[in-house]
Amino acid sequence: MFTTIDQFTVLSRNKLEGMEPLVEEFSAIKGDFRAKNHSLLDYTNNTFDRDYVEFNVRISNLEEGMQVFVDRSFENISSIRHSLDLLDRFQSILQSESLKSELDSKLGIIFLNYGLELEKTQQLYERLKEDPPMPRNMPPVAGNITWSRHLLKRIEEPMKRFEENQNVLTGKEAKRIIKMYNKIARTLVAFEFTWYKHWVDHIDQAKTGLQATLIIRHPDDNKLYVNFDRDIFQLIREAKCLDRMGIEIPESAKIALLQEEKFKAFFRQLNWALQEYDRIVGEVIPVTAMVLRPHFKDMEWKLRPGMTTLTWTSLNIDPYINHVHSGLKRLQELVTCINDIIENRIEKNLKIVSKTLLVDLPENSSFTVSEFVVMQQSHIAGQSRLLQGKNMEIENAVNDLIHQIASYHFESQIECVPERDAAKLREHYNHFMYQALLFSAKNSMNALKKRIGSRKGTNILNASRPFFEVDVQLIPPNVSLSPSLDEIQQCINKSAQAVLSCYKKIVDWGYASLPAEKRATHTFFNRITKDIELVKVALLLTGCIQGIRNTVAEYLDSFKQYDWLWRDDKDAAYDEFYGTNPTLEHYEIKLSDFGSIERDIERVSSIHIIGALSLNTRHLKTHLREDCNRWTLKYSENLHARAKLDLESITEYTRITQGKLSRKVEDLDSLGFMMSVLREVRERECSIDMDINPLMDMYHMLENHLPPGFMEKEEIDKKTVLRSNWKKLIQQALARADELSKTQIGFKRALTRDIAEFREDVKSFCADFVKNGPLEEGLAPMEAVDRLSRFREETRIRERKFDLYHGGEVLFALQHQDYPGLERVKKDIKLASLLFDLYIDVIHSINEWKLTNWESVASNISDMSDTMESYAGRFKKLPGKLRDYESFTQLRAQIEDFQTILPLLQELSKDSIKSRHWDEVMKICDAKFDVVGNPEFKLQSLLEADLVTNREEIEEVTDGADKQLRIESQLAEIKSQWREKEFLFTEWKDRGVHVLKATPMVVEELEEAQMNLQTVLTMRHVAPFRKIAQELLGSLSETSDTLESWVKVQMMWCALESVFTGGDIAKQLPKEAKKFAKVDKDWAKIMTKASHVAVFSSSRSLYYLELVF
Repeated sequence: MFTTIDQFTVLSRNKLEGMEPLVEEFSAIKGDFRAKNHSLLDYTNNTFDRDYVEFNVRISNLEEGMQVFVDRSFENISSIRHSLDLLDRFQSILQSESLKSELDSKLGIIFLNYGLELEKTQQLYERLKEDPPMPRNMPPVAGNITWSRHLLKRIEEPMKRFEENQNVLTGKEAKRIIKMYNKIARTLVAFEFTWYKHWVDHIDQAKTGLQATLIIRHPDDNKLYVNFDRDIFQLIREAKCLDRMGIEIPESAKIALLQEEKFKAFFRQLNWALQEYDRIVGEVIPVTAMVLRPHFKDMEWKLRPGMTTLTWTSLNIDPYINHVHSGLKRLQELVTCINDIIENRIEKNLKIVSKTLLVDLPENSSFTVSEFVVMQQSHIAGQSRLLQGKNMEIENAVNDLIHQIASYHFESQIECVPERDAAKLREHYNHFMYQALLFSAKNSMNALKKRIGSRKGTNILNASRPFFEVDVQLIPPNVSLSPSLDEIQQCINKSAQAVLSCYKKIVDWGYASLPAEKRATHTFFNRITKDIELVKVALLLTGCIQGIRNTVAEYLDSFKQYDWLWRDDKDAAYDEFYGTNPTLEHYEIKLSDFGSIERDIERVSSIHIIGALSLNTRHLKTHLREDCNRWTLKYSENLHARAKLDLESITEYTRITQGKLSRKVEDLDSLGFMMSVLREVRERECSIDMDINPLMDMYHMLENHLPPGFMEKEEIDKKTVLRSNWKKLIQQALARADELSKTQIGFKRALTRDIAEFREDVKSFCADFVKNGPLEEGLAPMEAVDRLSRFREETRIRERKFDLYHGGEVLFALQHQDYPGLERVKKDIKLASLLFDLYIDVIHSINEWKLTNWESVASNISDMSDTMESYAGRFKKLPGKLRDYESFTQLRAQIEDFQTILPLLQELSKDSIKSRHWDEVMKICDAKFDVVGNPEFKLQSLLEADLVTNREEIEEVTDGADKQLRIESQLAEIKSQWREKEFLFTEWKDRGVHVLKATPMVVEELEEAQMNLQTVLTMRHVAPFRKIAQELLGSLSETSDTLESWVKVQMMWCALESVFTGGDIAKQLPKEAKKFAKVDKDWAKIMTKASHVAVFSSSRSLYYLELVF
């Protein structure tokens, strides 16, 4: 028991990971057993034995758990070395025999795993032997040897521990593992020896790099580099690492190792020198690179021994390095001096010159136009003196710079700086000086332009104050400035001229020693003023107010929203507003708008800044507010007049109604009137607040917008007693209603009697209407119209009585009496009115048209047609009951006859109807009337001629008139075409003899005209124009024949003229030639005369041509 307790106590002290549950369980077992308090000396008590057996059982279970823990611990370990370490730890702790035997079996398992580890090692070697992983910064040879030794150590240490337990090495499998171990160990040792032998063999080859020159120039970038072979450093590194690993290194490698610091020192010094040389070259300002070219050649001459003769084994490397460092120091001093002069004496002054502003633009002051010009001229004079001084300083600095470069001492036979390069350097900085002055001029002009020509308005809180304060004035109809923008522009132009003139005092380089009159022609002025951009800026500056002008115009245009205040007619505007029937809310909106406009005017900034202008709007705002107040007063006064009118209306209504309520009630009419007044009062009482409240609101609004005292005392009194008077009216109406309720019995009896009499009257009236009404059979239309008028008036009388008695029935709540006979009469009258009202309209329109002059019928025919169409439409809508009456038949005949005659009238009113056509119409109608040339001829005469009966014959006459008009137009067109037809002539062979040309087209047109005339002569309606057409056809036919003869003669003359003017034929035929000469002379004379007769269709020309041919 104590042994077991001791074993688990040792386990708890070692604190193995995952062992805590087992230790806790053992502590619980031990605690439970100790809690029983057994007496070990009491041999009679056998409970201890039973409990001890139970203890052993629990311990046995715990050891099984321990065995599981041991197995699990070995399963989680993959390393052989760690497995062996854990096995040793368990063997030192566990004392149980069962556990010890289990641990011995674990050793065999670990050995088998070791065999697997050997296989993995062999595979790893085969896979990585060509490119094994090496520690960082380890050279190749040392790295490969280190890797092989690491693998050897990995398999060697476990084998040594296995050798301590020979039982493990006795098995068959063990011999295979041992054989594998020996093979891998020999391979790793051979790998190490191979790498070492290779390194030793290549030591001499690596040391050949020491025979190279110290410096070399790269062929690609032409830069200098230290020519030290990296293999030497690697050789030294390999020797150092192998020596640390305890490997013997050759003597030659030891010598190189001993010179490591010297080689590194030389490399660092040479590398620094070349880097310093590159740095100095990089510090050179590009503009001086050309003049420093000899100096760099001198430095490269100092570096030349290191590139040609000196090697890494040379003994005079140190003096060479010191000489190079000395040369670099001198070159550095020269470059530093040059850069200092350029930076501090040239470029710094150039920046000062370029940043110099020739204009003074104070931000916190304002000036008048004249003060601004004087201030700018004074400031420009001071800045001009500054620029002159800076110009001399820069020129002297450039001279010093060239002197420093030229005075440098060269150790080699290198030529000094050429004079042309020094001149180029001087010209370069002279150009820079010109650019700086130009930049200063541009900046000055742009600053002035930006400050003065700004297009954006700013507020009064802006940091910079404007130059000019301008007053904004209202000079109707426009808003303008004082002073004007043109005056301000003249001020700015003077300042710009002063800026450019200052450059006349800055003398160009090399001319300062000349006399004053000659220096004036050698300044920077001409060069600067030739710059296009500066000229553009100057031009823009002279027109900069144009930009401000637009901005100012936009600002001044912003006041156009108020121009109606002084432009519009207040009376006309109010009349237009009042024409829209405005309500009180509309007045409130309008007056509020005026108030809002006045507040908007007040919110307008009193000072508005636009560029260099400060626009003062105080006077303008005062004027606008006064105009706005006038508009407000106009609408308020008119509103007051309306309110006063409404007050008078309500007051007058109250007074009149009180008078009506005071009348006496004597009959039914007066009773009905009184009841209607009471009813009206009750109805008005419901809406009186809708009348009084707006009126009071109107007065309240007027009190807000008009000054006190705008109402007279009488108006105030009426407004005060308005509600009290209405209340009195209501009391009077109530009293009157009580009075009428007491006196209504007598009126009721009289009403009953009158209704009975009215019923008898209606019966007799209905009987009379049936007997003598307008719808009686066979009654003439006009008599029916008269009866309709009489019965319509009598019906209105009885309707008024009916309304009176019906009102009395309603008033006294009596049963309403019906009068069906009266309703039938009303319906019949309404039915008869449809027929006879249309009859009267038709007769009235026809009688009116009969009196129309015939000359006006053509323009009114469309209106007549539309009117008759509307009558026909009304006629078609008449009820079917009316179709049996004679008046209906006569009305239809009137409408249809006039609709039939209207097309005939339209045809007869056309322009194609001539006097001969009117003769035919009169013959057809067997009537006589004077139409042509008679302005007094009436339409009635035609309507009485019975046109409808002869409609077809008249239509044939009008149709023939249209065709004759077309024939007449065609003949006129042919006459017009051939009246002015001209011949076209041309000269024949430069002889001055005219001949016809383009005759085929004329002949073709003649033939076409003749065909057209023949067609006209075959027409049916050509009779009035037959003689004219025949004469025209004959004239064209004769013309065609004459022209045909003319053309034939001309062709013959042309042919003979070519024959007899040739010479030979004329000599052979003298008689014929003489005869042709006479003919030729006559032909020339004839054609000359013919060319003057251009028109050949006239009788004169035709006669002349016939005589000729």
